[in-house]
Amino acid sequence: MNKFEDIITQLKDELDTMTFSETIREARDRIGLMQYRTAEHLKISLSRLKNLETGYFRVMPSATEIRDICEFYELPTELMIQKAEQHIAERAREKKIRTIHG
Repeated sequence: MNKFEDIITQLKDELDTMTFSETIREARDRIGLMQYRTAEHLKISLSRLKNLETGYFRVMPSATEIRDICEFYELPTELMIQKAEQHIAERAREKKIRTIHG
């Protein structure tokens, strides 16, 4: 097993305790990637990646965004969709955002 696989395996063991944002930020940090490089690879803007990683997003990540992130970090897509949906629901309950589903 290579270093990347070791990191991702360890991260998967901790998924239950992390939010969508924490998971993708932690995956990037553990691997040692810069945000701008990750955004380039995922073909999203740097500001979008920053918003996703900090939990400051009003628009549900698209199925393509989530799929691409999950493929890149080798994360379970269905679980990450659930985490993103949970985040949007919690933010709406806290009235921190007006939800927009895209």
